Amino acid sequence: MLCGHIARVTLSNIDMEDTAYSLSPFDTINVSVSLQKSVENYGIIYPPVIKEKLADSFQIVTGRKRLHIAREVLSCRAIDCIILSGEIPETDIFGLILEENLLSSSLSPVEKAVFFKKVLLIIDEQEAAKEYLPRMGLSPHPFHIKRFNSMLDLEEQIVESIHEGRLNESVAFELCKLSFTDRLSLYEVVNQLQLSVGKQKKLFNSCKELSMRLNISITDLLSGSEVCEILEHEEANQPQKATNIMNWLAKKCNPRLKEAENSFSQFTKSLKLPSSVHLSHAPSFEKDELQLTINFKNRDHLAKTWKKVKSDI
Repeated sequence: MLCGHIARVTLSNIDMEDTAYSLSPFDTINVSVSLQKSVENYGIIYPPVIKEKLADSFQIVTGRKRLHIAREVLSCRAIDCIILSGEIPETDIFGLILEENLLSSSLSPVEKAVFFKKVLLIIDEQEAAKEYLPRMGLSPHPFHIKRFNSMLDLEEQIVESIHEGRLNESVAFELCKLSFTDRLSLYEVVNQLQLSVGKQKKLFNSCKELSMRLNISITDLLSGSEVCEILEHEEANQPQKATNIMNWLAKKCNPRLKEAENSFSQFTKSLKLPSSVHLSHAPSFEKDELQLTINFKNRDHLAKTWKKVKSDI
């Protein structure tokens, strides 16, 4: 059990530049509006934890954002902190950091990667896996640590997207296996269209399959004229572009789908439906069912039409 004492500490004695225990992948401190308002309205409810560094000098263990608000926003000169002895083992310090972060919020995949990168400076992979992975809800296998750390080799904009939850963790792990150009090409599509997790996975798997089948790079695939036309369409919004790119990939991966689309289009034209009637098929023709949608001017129009068609249904 870690022992510390609460004392009022002059902020100028806390080294804000020391990031030895910070899990943030970036040097900048991004404070949420909700946290800043909370501190402004109610003060610092949970005291930051600091560690003795030198005489009258301290390192930040937890609470960097709270300290930043106190100093830069509220212009405080001193606040109450929990002070830990400089002789406490580093493994215990990182255990405390992990515990506080898991209690207050879930760690991003990137924060987990930063955590293990720093932990591995003091203990080996086997010990780190056994000590910390179960606390994250993972099996104590070094494989997880290797996966997390692989993300830190990705480009900064990709790391930022993972950290902020815009890029799915499992997709990020797969991106690590691609070349620099293919990785960025896929990321740019995900980022531009703000794809959901399901569509991110579908994009990755479809592009990988087509790349292997056509023996071309993913970059060449996504820089083709058809894809560019979809992404650069001036009248289509993001959701429409996302749907169009998914449909394009589905047709490319399944040539028979295109044949089915053409057949369905010819069938629809043969019916000579009025403009108020729309016929649609099941997604990817997974079922033979068809859906007929009719627009009515009002209730009276619906009632009169219904009398004519209900006997045939």
